[in-house]
Amino acid sequence: MMIRCVNGRSKLFGVIGNPVEHTLSPELHNTFGKLSNNNLIYVPFKVEKDKVKEAVEGLWAANVQGFNVTVPFKKDVIPHLVEIDEEARRIGAVNTMKRLENGYKGYNTDINGLYKSITSEGFDLKDEDVIIIGAGGAAKAATYMSAREGASAIYVLNRNVDNAQILVDSVKEYYPDAEINVLSTKDYKKLPDKKYIAIQTTPVGMSTYLEEAVIEEDDFYKMIKFGVDAIYEPAETLFMKKVVANGGHAINGLKMLVYQAVLSFEIWTGSYIDDEKSDELLRRLYKLVKGE
Repeated sequence: MMIRCVNGRSKLFGVIGNPVEHTLSPELHNTFGKLSNNNLIYVPFKVEKDKVKEAVEGLWAANVQGFNVTVPFKKDVIPHLVEIDEEARRIGAVNTMKRLENGYKGYNTDINGLYKSITSEGFDLKDEDVIIIGAGGAAKAATYMSAREGASAIYVLNRNVDNAQILVDSVKEYYPDAEINVLSTKDYKKLPDKKYIAIQTTPVGMSTYLEEAVIEEDDFYKMIKFGVDAIYEPAETLFMKKVVANGGHAINGLKMLVYQAVLSFEIWTGSYIDDEKSDELLRRLYKLVKGE
């Protein structure tokens, strides 16, 4: 029988971040709980930036079984883990914490959530030329994933090339034979004349950056056959619009959000949410972010 209410046997899960007011994770995981007949509740916890240690200890004391970690704490939680999954350690970012006997183990499901969002659109990264826009944590995960999956060449474009080079060096520690190059965003015309898969990882395009893009020239977008924007609100960014206007295909970050959540949920509960159910929820969330 489907669990429909919270009771004394309900297991507690959640997400920590700042801000958390607009997170879609509670909608996702509470729906997953009902679909899989798991008696659980998932809630957001807003944590102040200097209180991460206290938050992790408090969640442990409150018997929280697992939680997601969103910006800006994906690195900050690492010192407070008792174990860390190998890929999360390599990337230096954790988005999923699972309760063990003596503390929490950290995982990163963003990588494989992003990868599945790409393959679900009929694309793959093996032997492809890939552009990564940005040099933050999401860019590192995307670069690592591209190297892992056998991309032919990877180009990390960022305004600050020093930060991009640090990212590249950290990925090449694990994939020394990967061809990974650094370019300033203003030097995009130095890219070889090819067709690329492009992954946009910066916040440009959301909130105060609405109707902006890191690179705005159409010449750049004519080279992109498939673009992924990690942003999912707004549902269509200027980056996406320009990819499509110049003959390519583009998606936002909503698929990545759903697919990484499916992986987190499986880590916590052992229950797998199949593609039919997750895609149905994806369509519902897409209408939500479009304001329909």
